[in-house]
Amino acid sequence: MYLYPTDFVNGLEIYRLFNIVVKLDVCVRQEAIQSDPDQLKFIELLPRIRNAVNDAKTIDDWKFLFKNEYTLETGKGFEGKLKSFE
Repeated sequence: MYLYPTDFVNGLEIYRLFNIVVKLDVCVRQEAIQSDPDQLKFIELLPRIRNAVNDAKTIDDWKFLFKNEYTLETGKGFEGKLKSFE
């Protein structure tokens, strides 16, 4: 009866709602700034996140990442800037 499955058609309709394309031209990597312990900790946990390591440091990693959680207060000054969430 139908040429495509319903979930495919719904996905295609959602895809067609995209009207902005953002092309990233510069690859920016984290720099190890020796005077910033938070930056060093973040660089240290990146491989564990990438490799889905679940060890004794996992809870500490989550706590560290959520200490900079985005809120209305911390988001001030970023109005009109590109964000990967709303």
